[in-house]
Parts: sequence; C-alpha cells; structure tokens
Amino acid sequence: MLIDEAIILVEAGDGGDGRVAFFPNYGKPAGGDGGRGGDLYAVVDPNLSTLLKYTRTLSYHAPDGQVGRSSTKNGKDGENLTLRFPIGTLLIDTVTHESIELTQGKPVLLCKGGQGGWGNASVSRKNQGVFSTAYPGKPGQKRKFHVIMRLIADCGLIGLPNAGKSSLLNVLTDAHAKVANYPFTTLEPNLGILKVQSTPLRQDFEGQAPLRQDFEGQAGQKVQSEEKRIILADIPGLIEGASEGKGLGDKFLKHIEKVRVLLHCISCETADMVADYQKIRQELAAYNPDLLKKQEMLVLTKVDVLCDDTARFKLEKIAQGLASNVVFVSVLDDTTISRLVAAIASAC
Repeated sequence: MLIDEAIILVEAGDGGDGRVAFFPNYGKPAGGDGGRGGDLYAVVDPNLSTLLKYTRTLSYHAPDGQVGRSSTKNGKDGENLTLRFPIGTLLIDTVTHESIELTQGKPVLLCKGGQGGWGNASVSRKNQGVFSTAYPGKPGQKRKFHVIMRLIADCGLIGLPNAGKSSLLNVLTDAHAKVANYPFTTLEPNLGILKVQSTPLRQDFEGQAPLRQDFEGQAGQKVQSEEKRIILADIPGLIEGASEGKGLGDKFLKHIEKVRVLLHCISCETADMVADYQKIRQELAAYNPDLLKKQEMLVLTKVDVLCDDTARFKLEKIAQGLASNVVFVSVLDDTTISRLVAAIASAC
C-alpha cells in the first residue's frame, strides 16, 4: 500500500539549564552554561518511496542540551536530528501554512534548538554582585507538519476508470499493475520505467567526433548506444466530481502536479469522447488550474475494438479537435505500441 500522507510533530532540543556552583575554598561562582538544544532538519533520501515510517512514529524530538557543569564547564550541546523523506515531499506547517518542498540538496532546517541557560559564573560576570543565580535553558522550536509525498515521474497516465491505463503501463514497462474489467481496479498509483534505446553513435577507434549511424555500424568502427529511462505513473481513474471527493476523490491528483507530460487515455469504446475528455480536464482545473498548462498527449486506447477504418477516421477527427498530439494504441498491436513509445520519447 502506498503511504503518501502523514501528520507529524517535530521538536528541536531544549537548551540545558545553567548551573549554580562555586569554587571550593574561594567561594567564587563556578557554574557553567547549559548546552544548546539540537536542531531538527529534513533531507531528501532517493532510496525512499513511501511515508510508512511517519505513520508508525508520529513525533520526533532532537536531543536536549545538557545542564551546565561545575568549574565553569558548559553542558554538552544536543546533537542535531535529521529526518529523511522521499524526493518530492511537501511539508505544510499546520499553523502558519508555510510549505516546504524538499528537493535534492542541503538539509532544510525545520526547528531551531533552544539556547542553553547561563550558569552563575556567566551571570556574575554580567551582573556584578549576583552570585547565586542561574538561568534555565530556552525551549526548542516545536512545529506540526502535514507531510505529503508527490510522485516524481516524467509522464502521468490519466483518464476515467477502465481507460486501459494499467494495461498500457504493463506493456510499456516492467510494471505488474492489476488489470480487471471493472472500475477502480487501480487503487493507488503504480510506477514503471520505460526504457528507450536512442539512436546509437558511431565513433572510429582514433576517437574522432561521434556521428549518427545505423545499428549495424561499419568495419573498423564501434557503436555506442544510449538508453533513455522515462518514469511513467499510472494514476487511479478519476470520475466527475473527483475534486470534490467522489470516487477515489482527489487523493491522488497531487501526484499529477510533479509530472512533465500528461498521457490522457480515452478508450475507443467510449460513447462520447468529447464528454470523457472534458470531465477529466474539468477535474484537473478544479484541483489546480496550472495542471491544464502541462504538455498533454491524447492516447486513444483499445483501438483494436474498432471494426473498420471509417470508425477510426471518425474518432481521429474528433480527437484532433481536442488535442494537437493524438496517438492510437492497442496493447495487442506492437506497431501502435512502438509509435506511442516514439511519441513519449520525443515529448520527454
């Protein structure tokens, strides 16, 4: 099960209290300052793909600073705590509504540790005549976050239930998404990697500049080929009213926000292609109007059900009035699959 949301409470460490102490035989203040509380950071871990950990442990606290010691020795600082999240995770402060999007790079400070309190040695230096007073440490910052994980993919397969998205993902990639002839077979997003062999490069043995060349190569030459890896995400089927919570609701619409290209799938079995297309577009607009600005490819699936070329030509004319990039495909026809792969590779 994909765990893509959680609520967590995070706290930086409290500062340690200052100590009241005196040098033996001298009577002078000797209490040290308390240690600083540990900071709490968030960082991206590319090896993570779920928020499961954050549904089992709901609160995290960085270590506190230690109490000041005698002989004017300060307490030890609390160690920093770093929480690890999947790429594309969004942290939303439930009070201030500040949003923090985690990307690969330096850790992000979430909570600042509290300052340690002054011991009586520090107090006496700053306030002449005050020898028996020490201050408590400051509390560390505390925050509550709504954690949302958004899948990072190049292309997102979207459409109504039974549009053939999962079957298409299985054929294009090594994914094993569940397929069945009933609505909402896909209950959570599935990912797959489409591997596309790019046009190889020809390079002679003397190391001259590479030139485009066919797969056979030529004598005295070596052929270099490059593999392009495109991540596809199969988003569970949407229905009219999804942005208002109907069907599976907008639970998975957030995953579409991070994809570069939308593969809008509509089955050739549809009774009204225009209505099906507009339903999905309206739900995207209701959730986030910026989704309509993404590059879109209209993929007409299950083309094998069309009885003749006339029916296909009719659907094609309708489709071209909806989107500029239209591809017919059938999971039973390798030729149409190859055309779709080429179109995806070109778009990405």
